[in-house]
Amino acid sequence: MRTQVAIVGSGPSGLLLSQILAKQGIESVIVENRSQEYVLARIRAGVIEHGAVDVLTDFGVADRLHREGMRHDGVYLQWPGERHRIDFVESCGQSVWVYGQTEITKDLIGIREAAGQRFFWEVSGTAILDADTDHPRVAFLDADGDAQVVEADYVAGCDGFHGVGRQTIPESVRTVRERVYPYAWLGILAQVAPSTDELIYALHPDGFAMHSMRSHEVSRLYLQVAPDDVIENWSDDRIWEGLSTRLAIDGWSLQSGPTLEKSITPMRSFVSAPMRWGRLFLAGDASHIVPPTGAKGLNLAIADVKRLGTALARAVNEGQQDLLDRYSDDALERVWQSTHFSWWMTSMLHMPPASDPDRDFLLQMQLTQLHHVTSNATAARGLAENYTGAFQPYS
Repeated sequence: MRTQVAIVGSGPSGLLLSQILAKQGIESVIVENRSQEYVLARIRAGVIEHGAVDVLTDFGVADRLHREGMRHDGVYLQWPGERHRIDFVESCGQSVWVYGQTEITKDLIGIREAAGQRFFWEVSGTAILDADTDHPRVAFLDADGDAQVVEADYVAGCDGFHGVGRQTIPESVRTVRERVYPYAWLGILAQVAPSTDELIYALHPDGFAMHSMRSHEVSRLYLQVAPDDVIENWSDDRIWEGLSTRLAIDGWSLQSGPTLEKSITPMRSFVSAPMRWGRLFLAGDASHIVPPTGAKGLNLAIADVKRLGTALARAVNEGQQDLLDRYSDDALERVWQSTHFSWWMTSMLHMPPASDPDRDFLLQMQLTQLHHVTSNATAARGLAENYTGAFQPYS
């Protein structure tokens, strides 16, 4: 079969790229190795930058977000005995929205299916071929085991960290920079109304904790754990006890409820460059991973595909390659800025391992940084601009 853009991966980046292209009259086909049910059930990020909301709105996929999403004008930073609010609107004039990545995925799949988008679910053996020529192809076995080939003008690798997109680029061409952190996040989804109006990030001697939410009825909470820990070690009672201890502050209490989902996620910073090889372009987790502390993963993916969709439309509709030629360099500039912010937030809020000989020194540095960012308007503005994406337009 023939299409203009073959998209590997049906997460938010692949789905949104398809929508952006469709709005500009460009055909695409989406290939995904998971089932639609699996994709719709994945629990992922939920904090959306102001600019990312604008992108979703401009391309017709934000109606439910505006109805059901929760606008947040700040966050709380906490350490033992103290909790302080960073006011985003006062600091930089922008906000963020809380709306689960799962919900964005549902919205995008519904819109793309209604428009007659061609999907291939539950494929296997996916290979991106001839990406360094003018005739790239995506070959795979469909859900029935039949061999399929999609011929395209361009291929977008939106298939995540473990996908074939990045692996298609020869190792001799790729440069990988990575930091693996000495801790992980245990995350739960709970059927209980949030105990806070805005997100709480807490540094505690027992480890980091965070209170987030997905709706007015569902809370999302996290605990710092060892990277080799396993979920079987954590009963619901132990999780809620740990959250209550680490988030404790006078005059406030954490409400518990039934746990709907729980998992442990390792933390890493990872950037693979370039994000282009021939007619193959990478977006989202296929090229970069950030620790979730800075709420940047989904937002980076949206920024990538907004830039890529614009560049592909210019190439297909106008025959101009200039934006495609700049795509990797331009996208990586934002990626590295967000990687730095995520590293900074992570370092400021997570307890070093007990085995670290510099643990006491590092803790004092963390407390000093928290005091500074919550008491100095310039420092608060820097956090707010980075968190909301205010200084990085979605070009």
